[in-house]
Amino acid sequence: MTDNGKPFLTYSEQVNRLVEKGIKCSKPNEKKALIRKGYFNLINGFKRPFVVNKTSNGDHEYIEGTSVEKIYKVSRFDRRVSNMLLKNITHVEEEVRTITSYKLDLICKKQDVDWTNVDAYDNHLDSRLIESLLDDIEFEIDKAKRNNNSYIRHYANKNGELPTWIMTKVIRFTTLITLIQYSKKELREYLSDLYSIGYNSRENDFRILVGALHWMRKTRNACAHNERIIFLEDNNKIVLTPYHRMLTNAYKDRTRNKQVVDLIIFLKYFNTKREFNKLINFFKNELKQIHEVVPNHVFEKIRASLGIRQVKHLDILKRSEKKINYLELL
Repeated sequence: MTDNGKPFLTYSEQVNRLVEKGIKCSKPNEKKALIRKGYFNLINGFKRPFVVNKTSNGDHEYIEGTSVEKIYKVSRFDRRVSNMLLKNITHVEEEVRTITSYKLDLICKKQDVDWTNVDAYDNHLDSRLIESLLDDIEFEIDKAKRNNNSYIRHYANKNGELPTWIMTKVIRFTTLITLIQYSKKELREYLSDLYSIGYNSRENDFRILVGALHWMRKTRNACAHNERIIFLEDNNKIVLTPYHRMLTNAYKDRTRNKQVVDLIIFLKYFNTKREFNKLINFFKNELKQIHEVVPNHVFEKIRASLGIRQVKHLDILKRSEKKINYLELL
């Protein structure tokens, strides 16, 4: 017996168990996929769209024709989506780190302070919050030093504080978001204006900016740790954007969980038109391909799990105008 009370099964026994459940597993490639991916990661991870019912004793019943091959194709679809999102998010993250560093330096220069000074941040906040942030930053820099980070090592023997661009490069994404939240309004407005993200500065309302960055962070972490992306959800309150309101009422329901579609909408702010169109074309192509290899019932569950009500809604996002004028920063 295993620790969780379930009996150990050999690969042959796993194959027999799948057949008993109504999942075909006879082809060599199916058995190879089961070995390479693992029963839990493959079957338990991606069987959900194939389930049509649950028996009185709790066993799942699957759509006719369900096979390891088809489940594996859904897992491959998930991995391709994950890789694309990870690539896009890390690109945005790097850019936001760089621009935040630049603007923070400008603010510090005007005040003749550096980023370690509480005065470099929002003076309307309780100073203890800023001090806690600076403690977190110092801890993460020390950790980078212990890990022999090359950027830190290069500046270790130089006088003065660590340059801002190195600090923003080595801290965690969640710490960077907190830094942006605690920064002077000038920095938050700077980022929001660059990416055309609406805000109400009088009410200190930068919810879309912060909400978008946090959902990117959570998705990036899930992608990096090989979590299932097509079923990814977050029950924190949805921050609606004008792009949500361009779509049907289903997207504007504040009671629903955040899904991948909300990430796509947020990424529209941070991508150039060309980059975003490439992302939309990728999703449309991947959805088309998975639709061709799984039953329609399965495809509709996959589409719904992503939060996409209709594939044509992606074209509405693609058509709307969006520009990022980086040269205005000069």
